[in-house]
Amino acid sequence: MQLRPSHPKGNPVSLTDQRAAYEDCYRLYERAVNSRKGAGVRVPFPTENEAKFFALRMNKARSIQRRDSRRVYSLDAPLYDTSEFDHLQVIVRPDSADPPEWWVFVKPHAVAFDWIEDLAEDDDLLIEHDDFPLLTGGTD
Repeated sequence: MQLRPSHPKGNPVSLTDQRAAYEDCYRLYERAVNSRKGAGVRVPFPTENEAKFFALRMNKARSIQRRDSRRVYSLDAPLYDTSEFDHLQVIVRPDSADPPEWWVFVKPHAVAFDWIEDLAEDDDLLIEHDDFPLLTGGTD
């Protein structure tokens, strides 16, 4: 059974497919893209429901961009079924206050690495697939 999203007041709602209904979401995505050092942004909400509902709207805004790109680009085009904000993640987290204030973070998926090393075939750090049976389907 699939549950419908809930409005902050607890009532089930359907989200509209109209792009204009998500202008606040697109502005926030733009602000995250243009943030200092590209680290992202966060927005406070008084309740968990309100934060989760806004995060749902943020993701719906991206899905509308993907839908629009399917209409504009051919199936073999690199921009087909994409959103310009696909590189961003939307995360809902509480702070440590009591009661907590809830935050919606919009930040890049990518992690900045300080150090990257190439591995050699004979390197002791090389991990074999058999070491992770859940990933390979093994049961040992």
